Amino acid sequence: AVFETYEYTVANLAPSPTRHDVVHDNEDESGFKNMEHDVYARASLSTHYFAGACGGSVHAVASTFWESIWKPRLMQTLPAMTIHHAMAHSTLFGCYETCKRALLTNIMSERHDEIPYFASVTFAGGIAGSIQHIISTYTEQWFRIENVQETPKPFTRHMIRIYAVPPTHSIR
Repeated sequence: AVFETYEYTVANLAPSPTRHDVVHDNEDESGFKNMEHDVYARASLSTHYFAGACGGSVHAVASTFWESIWKPRLMQTLPAMTIHHAMAHSTLFGCYETCKRALLTNIMSERHDEIPYFASVTFAGGIAGSIQHIISTYTEQWFRIENVQETPKPFTRHMIRIYAVPPTHSIR
């Protein structure tokens, strides 16, 4: 559901391809697929961050509803879980696209060599995953949902005011 929501959001918010994009969106003479004119390349970075947040929100709602079948008190954490997953997935998808574009712009030449391309995409995924893990860990502590399975806590406006900046001793 996460990736489907992400794809749908990017596809609907990205600008339409120009005639030039449609004509040149094929394999070049080296046989490497020209990726410059796909929907992900046309979409702005803010679109990727927003689409990631949408995917994370869908993930939070679906998983919380599913898990609340067995533990009804989990529904109390839905707002906190939604914000947590939206921030984590926004970071994951947005950072991936940001890193990928930066690496491909600096590494790739006019030729489309497969090894530097795949190395760039792999490295971008590793960086994005690492940053997402940091954000996810931080928001779990911020909203106190790291042990949500055992002791769910309701999310209220009072928590936002108190936990806007978590105490430094709670960060591991």
